[in-house]
Amino acid sequence: MSDRREAAFEFERVTVVRAGRRVLDEVTAVIPAAGITVVSGPSGAGKTTLLRLCNRLAVPDAGRICYRGQPLDDLDPLALRRRVGMVFQRPVPFPGSVADNLAVAQPHASAGEMSAALTRVALDPGLLGQEARTLSGGELQRMCLARTLVTQPETLLLDEPTSALDEQPKKVFESTARALAGQGITIVWVTRPGRSIWWSWLWVAAMVAYAATVARRRAPDVPNLLPLALASFTAAAVVTLGVLFGLHVFPLNGRTLVPIAGMMIGNSMTATVLAGRRLTDELRDKRDEVEARLALGQASRQAATPYVRAALRAALTPQIETTKATGLVFLPGAMTGLILAGTAPLQAVLVQAVVMFLVLAATATTTVVIALGLIRRLFTPDHRLLYLPTPAGH
Repeated sequence: MSDRREAAFEFERVTVVRAGRRVLDEVTAVIPAAGITVVSGPSGAGKTTLLRLCNRLAVPDAGRICYRGQPLDDLDPLALRRRVGMVFQRPVPFPGSVADNLAVAQPHASAGEMSAALTRVALDPGLLGQEARTLSGGELQRMCLARTLVTQPETLLLDEPTSALDEQPKKVFESTARALAGQGITIVWVTRPGRSIWWSWLWVAAMVAYAATVARRRAPDVPNLLPLALASFTAAAVVTLGVLFGLHVFPLNGRTLVPIAGMMIGNSMTATVLAGRRLTDELRDKRDEVEARLALGQASRQAATPYVRAALRAALTPQIETTKATGLVFLPGAMTGLILAGTAPLQAVLVQAVVMFLVLAATATTTVVIALGLIRRLFTPDHRLLYLPTPAGH
């Protein structure tokens, strides 16, 4: 066992049993008093349980825990929890203003002390009078940290405090934690290891394949739709994801890649099916016109141009109308979600505008690829329109 003067917590053969399962099994470890100690592991590994043992929100079934050389059983739990503060994974604001929240932790704290606590966590002291529950996600988590700091703890227990935050609020919180550690506060930070980004890309590929299969089932009368749909969804993913991540609109990780790709592909699917159906129907129903154009010496692509335009117009009009209405009807609600997640209001507006128009770009990409691909497949190399049977039921 290491020198007790250097240890914040010492675990000796600690066991915790929950519902017949050993969450912790004879754990022996030392958490140093200096700096930040990170406890990492998958969900269900007992990380949060270990953290709760440190301030006696939970007690072990066997073994012993010491805090700065003293067994936890010998310490008053209320006094211990003021020395060992805890910030939970999800922010827990109390009713009232930010000042009211800080007063719950330290009823006699002066306005100056509260302002100092907010400053320590990179929050504007002017927020003291603001309703706590109106703060963004990142601000709310730092307010909870400030609320803990007004008790002047020696140690901070952080239970995945940045797991629900966007990249920028996460960086601010991490920077704040490093600054507090530099001021002599012991920090124990629980986190989960990140997943490989390749699993996310594999999921995107699976979504593209599934979307192409669904498109083929919805429009069985469109020739060779499956490979065309695969090509169109892939092209849309390359264009939209390339813009979003290439220009650093969003950080490239699993939390952003999969949902954004799903949004682009999902919004493109209906337009893809509609474009394929409409172009096939146009060429079938107006075969006489098409062949009259071909008879005048027009190339197949030139002869098909009016019908391609009609198909693209029919496929894209619903998405264009939705985009026009989004700014007035849906954008405020989407902004609220981003702001609650910790994004600054102006950035929330810009992000939603970018996503909104990239959804339209994805739809345009898929429909153009489908239309151009169908022209190559419905005409022969010597510029003849292939026979297009009338679907059953027409």
